[in-house]
Amino acid sequence: MAQCELSIEFDNPGATFRAGEPITGNVRVRTTGEVRCDGLNLLLCLTRKVGGRSERRETPAATLFKGTWPGGAARSYPFSVPSPASPPTWSGKALGTSWAIDATADVPWAIDARTTREFTLLPPPGGPAPLEDPRAPALRRFVQGSDTGRIVTGVLGCLPVLFLVPFVLAGLGSFVFLLFLFFLAPPEQGPGAEPPPPLPLQLVFFLIPLLFVGVPFLILRPLLSAWMRRRRLGEILVSASAATARPGEALRVKVTLRPPAACDIASATLDLAVEEGGSMVVGSGKNRRTVVENAVLHAAAAPLVHPRRVEAGRPIVLEGTLTIPPGAPGTFVTPDAWVRCAVRAAVTLPRWGAERAEVLVHIPPREG
Repeated sequence: MAQCELSIEFDNPGATFRAGEPITGNVRVRTTGEVRCDGLNLLLCLTRKVGGRSERRETPAATLFKGTWPGGAARSYPFSVPSPASPPTWSGKALGTSWAIDATADVPWAIDARTTREFTLLPPPGGPAPLEDPRAPALRRFVQGSDTGRIVTGVLGCLPVLFLVPFVLAGLGSFVFLLFLFFLAPPEQGPGAEPPPPLPLQLVFFLIPLLFVGVPFLILRPLLSAWMRRRRLGEILVSASAATARPGEALRVKVTLRPPAACDIASATLDLAVEEGGSMVVGSGKNRRTVVENAVLHAAAAPLVHPRRVEAGRPIVLEGTLTIPPGAPGTFVTPDAWVRCAVRAAVTLPRWGAERAEVLVHIPPREG
């Protein structure tokens, strides 16, 4: 049976292209006999690796030829396809992205000829990337950008307290009932009266009210702690002196508090993390789930000078300085793959833990 061989050559010998530039080259075809081709197709292929899982996405890019090749022919078909905008080529601990051009000859009644050539996609030079949280951008805009979102989150924050109320009432009711049954009710008189249970057994019965209150409280303690922090601290606003910073540059960070209630502050810290990550949908049907992987590449931290106690309604501004790590890579953010630089503030309240907020800073790609 007649066969054909395909190969891809890029005009750029290093097979390196920037986002926004066209990917140009030639598909070379060599046949050993007459071959009918229903389509010489180009595919733009993205391979993503998240943790130990990988997936490949193929997007049709162009059709270069339809017809019949004579035997012993050598043909060259130039192509120019737009480069993808993102994500750029990346290889890390939790995330890997690679790009390739596939050329496929659709040969009827035979195995299609196919070849693949990888290329490196660089991010566009300069210019800040969109700094949305890739994990829940729509939810963040809803919560922070509308009064309705803030009302909804306030109501949801009260749910743990409302959920605990019936358990607390049930616990108090059972405690009063047991107290009356064992200690306050008059003992039965007469020959057929049963003796009261021994005191150790009576004390065991008093564990029932504790279970009514204690178990739900332990389950809901993280939500209750978050609700208490929001009630006392309110919203924490974090801002950086620049939205874009290069490796080695210092950032001035401001943390603004307007606590609704007076409270004590145990500690306040700043930290900077350059992290990579990605998400991938795995499984099918009822087993379908989204896997998210993250890894920290660089980290830095600094304490914040803070008052021991803040008054209700009085704005407090805490300031600190962080330096972008010298070896930090350029950042990019897409819905399912990201390398991002997050500046986070943590304000800790006694007994209720730390309330956190963050702002993203763009690190431009290195030139050359």
